Amino acid sequence: MVGRTAELARLQSLLDGATGPTVALISGEGGIGKTRLVRELVRGLPAGVWALAGQADGTASSGPLALALDALGSVPPPEGTEDLQRAAADPSRPAEDRIRAAVDLLRRHVDHGCRVIVLDDLHWADAESIAVLERL
Repeated sequence: MVGRTAELARLQSLLDGATGPTVALISGEGGIGKTRLVRELVRGLPAGVWALAGQADGTASSGPLALALDALGSVPPPEGTEDLQRAAADPSRPAEDRIRAAVDLLRRHVDHGCRVIVLDDLHWADAESIAVLERL
């Protein structure tokens, strides 16, 4: 990481000093290294600390809750969350039920050791994934 030491240190300090949920938004022009910066942060997490990561898809083919489901699918789910997983991914369910299930599932991941949730390309996120983020 050339030229991003201060930014990486700032993100790490947010993790080190966090006593509750903390949000960091990283913005900038395309191609300047935002994703790489976050990957370095995740790569440097201490043993036993892990991250969920999802990336929004800017194409019309991405469906409701796509970003949240991408993040939730990035690591194995906690035991006993099968019903929540099915509810979040079931397009026949009402949006509110799917959103509630995704929020509950993310909280269960946090209860089991997840300390970082990365949502990349948030500007392309679907409305349901934004609703999940707002509730968190």
